[in-house]
Amino acid sequence: MKNMADKKKIEAAKYTPEEVLYRSMIISRMNDARDQRDAVHDEFDGMTYLQWRESNLRARNAYLRPKKNEQDTRVVTGTTREKANTFISYILNLNLESDIEAYDKEDMVVEELGNVMEDLVKKSYKMESPEFQTKEVILLDEFVTQGTVVAEEKVEEFNIPKKELESFDTTIKGTTWSKRVNEVYKTLSVNPIDGSGVFYGNIREPFLEKQPYIIIRRLIPRTQAQAIYGKWERWENVPEEFATATNNESSDSTQYNDWTLYPLKKMMVEEVRYFDKWANDFMVMLNGVMMFPVRMDDGILGTFPLSGLLGRSDYPLSKGDYEGKPNFAYSTSIPAKTKFDQAILDEMFRAIILKTQKSFMPPMASKGKNLSKKIFNPGNISTDVDPEKIKEIGENKGVTQSEYNVVSFLKGIIDEKTVSPVMEGQLLEGRQTATEIIELKKQAMMKAGLALYGWIAFKKRLTMLRIYNIMKNWTDPIDVKMGVIDGQIKELPQYRSLSVDTSFEDGTSGQRVVRFQDEVPPDYAVAAEEELTKQIKGKEVRINVIDPAMLKTVDYTWYCTVEPTEKETGMLRAAKFEEFMAKALALGEYGKQANVDYLGDRLAIVNQESPEKVWAQEQQANPMPMQEGTGQGVGGAPAGRMQNALPKPSQSRQLGIQSMIGK
Repeated sequence: MKNMADKKKIEAAKYTPEEVLYRSMIISRMNDARDQRDAVHDEFDGMTYLQWRESNLRARNAYLRPKKNEQDTRVVTGTTREKANTFISYILNLNLESDIEAYDKEDMVVEELGNVMEDLVKKSYKMESPEFQTKEVILLDEFVTQGTVVAEEKVEEFNIPKKELESFDTTIKGTTWSKRVNEVYKTLSVNPIDGSGVFYGNIREPFLEKQPYIIIRRLIPRTQAQAIYGKWERWENVPEEFATATNNESSDSTQYNDWTLYPLKKMMVEEVRYFDKWANDFMVMLNGVMMFPVRMDDGILGTFPLSGLLGRSDYPLSKGDYEGKPNFAYSTSIPAKTKFDQAILDEMFRAIILKTQKSFMPPMASKGKNLSKKIFNPGNISTDVDPEKIKEIGENKGVTQSEYNVVSFLKGIIDEKTVSPVMEGQLLEGRQTATEIIELKKQAMMKAGLALYGWIAFKKRLTMLRIYNIMKNWTDPIDVKMGVIDGQIKELPQYRSLSVDTSFEDGTSGQRVVRFQDEVPPDYAVAAEEELTKQIKGKEVRINVIDPAMLKTVDYTWYCTVEPTEKETGMLRAAKFEEFMAKALALGEYGKQANVDYLGDRLAIVNQESPEKVWAQEQQANPMPMQEGTGQGVGGAPAGRMQNALPKPSQSRQLGIQSMIGK
């Protein structure tokens, strides 16, 4: 084993004069943002953010404090925890998928492109690891617990050493493996950001989009940092030794490895990312080492363009506020509103337990003799004890109705501040009709409207960021193959092809296939492929072929709307439709005839069956001969298709995206 002294010395990064000035500037900004947040604020109840955050977390997790003395009882009611869980469950049971619309430069809606983008967003969330639904629970917990949640939209790219096992044996020499080229993973991802690692340039600005700059900090093991940044030129300059946080700007011009935002331990790397949308700048610092170059443009220092991340100079972050505060970047949460009330409630329960214990084992006075508490144990026989000389001290009646009234009063206060017991599934006193219960639930939902609006705004911005991420990164080639074009061997870029189960505009369910490719086929060829694929898979198929260069260059305006509705399971949807169908058929007695063919098809679809397979097809009449020189049969009727002819697009099907974007 080599001596530690023989270890390769990590040299300081060699910065240009422009880089030294830029580094000094952003370090000053980072220190200022840190000092703003870590100061005492009235909005944090006279605490710093980290102290306030810890108090919220303890209330959310029903922290059980240690005993203060021997007579104390460790009690926590967990009311705040259950209120938070109720609201999280309420949100998770809502359908909050975004309805995406695309508008061209003439402000004309491109409907099919919006539908395709909805499915691409849905598919991209499923391809994350872990899935977005798993991350959503974590994001919701941060939203409810701390009042403010932040998530980052990014492309995660890292290298993992690829090893293949060649032989395995119980001996050391008998186990061998081969080392191959590192595997590169690249996925679109939403990363939840711990609130303690977010720093705003202006803590008095509530809107994330208007922040002068934003800093994201996290600590990661050095091995993980190497998987991400190991190929970067300045990785070899990132120090391993303990770094000390400093506010001394003068030292930055001579020493480059002595700065971190906070102190950190050895073999950990502090990754600090600096975003400035107004200067279109993005910088990554690892243990104080800048990873991007800096140069002077038109007399202004600048670095890696922020627009290089998602294709536009905007923060790749989304921020959600439970109950926003005016002129402040942080919001109020459920624990922040109820932790004081819960502390009083917990104290009442301790008093109730103590008073109950006192009634079972009251304080006693004994005249002339010291007695053990064991004399009160069941079945105990004590000799030489005069019962007349043992008396209770004071009154020990136990818990009275007044204590129970105080507990109910405190619970009512917490209910008023958070969510109604109706949303928790609790029955109220007395008997309520179904109409009354529904009305109470509506009122409870209205009370949660402000928080729900904050979560919807958070999800809408996440969707917009994902759209930009898809347009920026999924339209790039994933491989290059050699092919022959016009008699010459050329490189042919290979793009993504994705499929996603979805519901189409006409209410049918099926699969949408989205392919990116340079040469877009005509609509009739796409329709022919759809028909063939439909016959093979036995379900509805839509194929959309998109020119990636066209999607990047055409200036589309995107708009997202979210209409919260309760989620319906497949069985519930089928049961509701069957009830509707029965009512529709019953109207036949009054002369209102239902379209049985349509109802039959929809019944098969909501039960996840193919209408063509469920219902017997009627025998179609032979097509009439075509009139010469026309595309119609005798009498002007549409001509039937030949068996081997390529199917043409149906009249009900919209034109493909390639037609709408100018192909």
